[in-house]
Amino acid sequence: AADFEIIIGGLGNPNALFYSDSDGKLYIADAGNNQIIRTDPTDATPVQELVSSGLTVPQSVVVNSDATKLYNTDYSSQVYGTSLTTWLDLPNFPSTIFGSGGYTEGGLVLGSGINSSGAGDYLYASNYSTGEIYKIDTGTGGSTVLVDYDNSSTDSSFQARGLALNPDESKLFITDYAGNNIIEYD
Repeated sequence: AADFEIIIGGLGNPNALFYSDSDGKLYIADAGNNQIIRTDPTDATPVQELVSSGLTVPQSVVVNSDATKLYNTDYSSQVYGTSLTTWLDLPNFPSTIFGSGGYTEGGLVLGSGINSSGAGDYLYASNYSTGEIYKIDTGTGGSTVLVDYDNSSTDSSFQARGLALNPDESKLFITDYAGNNIIEYD
């Protein structure tokens, strides 16, 4: 089909993508290879550059607005932060926010704090196993439960997975994987 072109092949279950307007790179959560890679999708032959490795089936990836910080989740209870200038862990990351038994599966979005009282970026992360949505301060790594659907181990009626913010960050959209719904939270 003329509408489709494979630009990168040979990945191991690519799970999530993030395109950065700032650096023009495509960031890929390569779950089967337990890594995050990036590439310039406009190159004639895109080269894969390793960004982060040693993960456990990466689930999500986001990059801040000036392409200096990358955040990602995997099947652990942690949110990872990596400097894209020094390649080191960001201060206060990895941040263990989900406690024992919790893990993210696809839900991570970066907000600029437009609607918050303080300056700085915030991450929103979903805990698939509990239905909780966390707001994480990227400066401190501290987190608060923003949404708690009180999902017990016997009630899988709500499984928060994908997240998105509207442009002015006044609304958070959440996929309800098990219920086949999209939830709007303001």
